[in-house]
Amino acid sequence: MSDGIAENLINWLSGLPGLRVVSKTASFRFAETPFQDGALQQAFGVDSAIRGKLEVHNDNIVISASFTDLRDDSQIWGERLVRPLDEVIFLERSIVAAIKDSLQLRISSDSETSAASGNTDNPEAYRRYLRGHHLIQATDVESIDQGLDELREAIRLDPQFGQPYADFADALSQMIYYGIYDDPALMGEARSAAYSAVALAPALPEAHTALATMLQYLSRDWVAVEAAYEAAIALNPQSPAPYHRYADFLWATLRFERARMMAQKAMEIDPLDGSSMHAVGIIELLSGNFEAAADALGEWNRFHPSSGWSYIKHAVALSLVGRCVESAKQIAIVEQMTAAGRSILAESWFAWAHRACGREELYQQSRERIMARQALNQDQPNPGILYLYLVGGESDKVVELSREMADAHHPVTLFLQLMGLDYMGWPVGDEVGQDERFKELLRELDFPAPN
Repeated sequence: MSDGIAENLINWLSGLPGLRVVSKTASFRFAETPFQDGALQQAFGVDSAIRGKLEVHNDNIVISASFTDLRDDSQIWGERLVRPLDEVIFLERSIVAAIKDSLQLRISSDSETSAASGNTDNPEAYRRYLRGHHLIQATDVESIDQGLDELREAIRLDPQFGQPYADFADALSQMIYYGIYDDPALMGEARSAAYSAVALAPALPEAHTALATMLQYLSRDWVAVEAAYEAAIALNPQSPAPYHRYADFLWATLRFERARMMAQKAMEIDPLDGSSMHAVGIIELLSGNFEAAADALGEWNRFHPSSGWSYIKHAVALSLVGRCVESAKQIAIVEQMTAAGRSILAESWFAWAHRACGREELYQQSRERIMARQALNQDQPNPGILYLYLVGGESDKVVELSREMADAHHPVTLFLQLMGLDYMGWPVGDEVGQDERFKELLRELDFPAPN
């Protein structure tokens, strides 16, 4: 709960004109670490800091907070706030009001309410939202499912509360990205949630980001996708999320130079954000700059060691430049992390790394695991199968499955142009790209012109 309140305050402050706010990832880095004001100022280049401590005593929540000028260590504002636990939403507003007064800002009550609380006066709905928001940050499906249920309950308690709709759609868009969810009914729920978020909270950047990510997977209106990303960036230019999500859309449509610009902007805002680091690395990987990709993805898993995909993609990049011993070490780490089982998509990237390094026996083992799992669910082709066919040199199957997935409006449609790249270490990348059936499919999808 405390992280959720702190994140809302950061989001609120970052939306104010003329005020630079350090991102959540960077500022939370010091949450458990004692620091000197001079070190903080030097590390982040900021003039002021908000410090706070949240405690729960019986049925009360207590926040001790202060706003300090780091240049001379003077306290601009300080207060200890005590409220009943069921008034947490109003406690957050009290903090916002105090900071606003200390900064001598003039903000309408409507914008204050929207920015601080997500536009709800229902404390229970707000608590459910905070819990759901926390749970969907996890990497295991069970926690994410619990988070989605909490968000559904927040919406049930207050159907006009915009933030949980945005979180719901955003969480599912990331599950699509990693090949975990492709249930049509769930996708329909996510699409509805994204549109609801924008309708209920048109000034909320997260709502437009969620809509953009949903549209890129569930529609072929590429113009609308870009408009939604641009709207999110315009609403909060200091948030890294719209930039790195936009970068993902741009590299998927082979616009690597603009994708680099977006990813670099995200990194400028938050050098420690894992998704921004990922965007930098994956752009270099898919544009053929494998050494640069290995370096960037190595930084990603150095700062975010709990992300299995950081090791998987790093392993592929290392394999493509012949650093096969290092690649095998990365794969071994993921195998320990995913002992209970990996997704087909993840296993297909294992197969890619093994084949690129000539580890034929391990490649065959990955292939057998993938085909065995796919046999259990033949009615729902998995995007990992496309990669497996590419790595295995089965160009006809790549083209046929690409057509099948596009005709079914599968979310993987966004990534189909990548199947025709001829420099990725796939034996048939050039054959797929030159296949007239594949060319016709890309013409129908009418992707933006690559650069």
